[in-house]
Amino acid sequence: MMPCLPKRELHARMDRFLADKGRLISLAMFSDLAGISESQIRDVFRYKTSPMSATVQVAVSKALQEWEQGLVVVMQRKDGSRYLEYRTEARPRLRPHTGLRVVDGRLRLDVGIRNKSDYSKPSLKEQMEG
Repeated sequence: MMPCLPKRELHARMDRFLADKGRLISLAMFSDLAGISESQIRDVFRYKTSPMSATVQVAVSKALQEWEQGLVVVMQRKDGSRYLEYRTEARPRLRPHTGLRVVDGRLRLDVGIRNKSDYSKPSLKEQMEG
């Protein structure tokens, strides 16, 4: 069983998740995966008009971690409709990565292979601000 993410970290990861335009999973499919309504995800994480309950925290945390680890994949039927499918073993989507990161107040080149669906690392903008 996956540990539940703390509220602050979950908010940060969901902000990165919602800002990612190339995430391949729609908000409607993600809400189905989490088992809560799409409007509730929007209210809690995008608009921040509703507080995060323990139920929402556990459900969204579990769904986000499954997506990040590659346990869930979006499949497409011949007619073009899409659906979610669980994998028996995790296969995260890996991609080459070149970027910058802040180390001791200085910019460093960051090169390597990364999980495309990993929202745990802060962006360069977040590193520069905080």
